[in-house]
Amino acid sequence: MHSLGRRRFLQYMALGTGAVVAGPTLLSACGGSDSDSSSATTAAGSGTTAAGGSATTSGAATSVGIQLSWLKTVEFAGYYLALDKGYYTDDNMKVDLVAGGPNAPQPEQSVAGGATQFGSPAFSNLVSAVKAGADLVCIGAQLQRNMTAFISLPDDPCPTLESMVGKKIGGSNPAFEEVYKNMFESAGLKADFTFVPTGADPTPLIEGAVDVYAGFMNNQPLTLKEKGYDPIVLPFQDIGIPWYTGNITMKRSYLEDNRDAVVKFLRGTIKGYELNMKDPAPGAELTVNEYGPDLGLTLKKETDSNVIYIASQQSDITKEKGLFWVDFDFIKGPVYEGLEKYGLTDLPDPEKYYDLSILEEVYDGKTTLL
Repeated sequence: MHSLGRRRFLQYMALGTGAVVAGPTLLSACGGSDSDSSSATTAAGSGTTAAGGSATTSGAATSVGIQLSWLKTVEFAGYYLALDKGYYTDDNMKVDLVAGGPNAPQPEQSVAGGATQFGSPAFSNLVSAVKAGADLVCIGAQLQRNMTAFISLPDDPCPTLESMVGKKIGGSNPAFEEVYKNMFESAGLKADFTFVPTGADPTPLIEGAVDVYAGFMNNQPLTLKEKGYDPIVLPFQDIGIPWYTGNITMKRSYLEDNRDAVVKFLRGTIKGYELNMKDPAPGAELTVNEYGPDLGLTLKKETDSNVIYIASQQSDITKEKGLFWVDFDFIKGPVYEGLEKYGLTDLPDPEKYYDLSILEEVYDGKTTLL
């Protein structure tokens, strides 16, 4: 990678040590509303609690907050179901969901800055923060794959990176142009394309303003199908950029001081996502009617999106051990190899910032909780 590209990528990806940075990060959301102007909603219930410790009173529930990586879309249906079914209150926990979005801090920033106890960052954001010195720890991952994808239409299909050479590529942030150049070059291709900044709406692809649109496999392809198109989807996971998404993250000090609360939070969350796997409809209904009523969501799209999420939560290791488990060999191998293509080198040992003992305690030798 040429030095300018590497420098820009690292500036774009990295989180300063101990700092809470408001700048953009690499494709960290997993979809949601197609409108960039949708404002982030506030936490459910009474609001967030400071991450220095659980907010409790005598006999009261332990209160925690989690900063979500995006607006309150169906990606977080497991949390909605856990709240709706009382899985948290069964353990005397009160959980506030803090919406992300274009105007919200990234989850790792909220955790590092003390705004919430938990966050759900994308893997690239998590490892960049740890690499920069943030003392964060992750206890499991909601999604087993990178949800970002290149999207094209049948009249000008681009099913491979090679077929994208010479094309117009749309993306939601100009900084992505350098990322895509590095992606082409790492694949041995000439970085010959025109980058066109777009919003989260794939309309420019329909109108021919771009030939390829970079979005999320659970979002823009469904929007295109609603409009009568049959998009071609090229997941980043399939072109050498795999990673985990929705990593439940906190300060190491919080885990050390509040292990019991962390166990209870993860237990309720896993139950919520196990219930979501049984039927995508209830979680979609909660999303549209209760958690995202002002986001312009449709029940059909959220249900279809939930089907994609459910499939993306499963992998060989989750089939063997249960939801939210991660594979260190997978991280050290394919995941880190993908990030190194972009210039992120000297990556930290995942066993130093993942603590899977919480999952072991929650499952207690089982593979399901419901």
